[in-house]
Amino acid sequence: MLLYAVTSCNLRVANDFRGGVAAMNAKLFTIDEVASYLGVHRDTVYSLIRSGRLAATQLGGRKTGWRISEADLTAFIDAGKTATPAMNGNSPAEQQALERFENRQREEMESFQQAQNDERRDFLKRRMHDRESVDGAPAS
Repeated sequence: MLLYAVTSCNLRVANDFRGGVAAMNAKLFTIDEVASYLGVHRDTVYSLIRSGRLAATQLGGRKTGWRISEADLTAFIDAGKTATPAMNGNSPAEQQALERFENRQREEMESFQQAQNDERRDFLKRRMHDRESVDGAPAS
């Protein structure tokens, strides 16, 4: 008879055969634990699993979720250490996509700041015009 118990992300498989108990401990992490440990969003962890860069096992159905073994997490981290620092562990295509995204963000921020400056300038012009209308003389 095999007994499975998942408690605090430790998977314990106990074989209660012929009165003897053989236990095997394997540290398993949830998606949220891995995301917290790596300092990334949980969607990033899912993306790493889908891309095959991080090995994981799905226990049961959707509600049970994915588990990442300590060995697989260590292998993923070690693989990242051997990547070139300039690439941050990304493939050339991923790096190019990241650079395009960062450029778009920078352009959007510059456009937003320019729009704010234009609004401020227009507001000040209207205010000056209103003062001139009330005073009857140009404001200095």
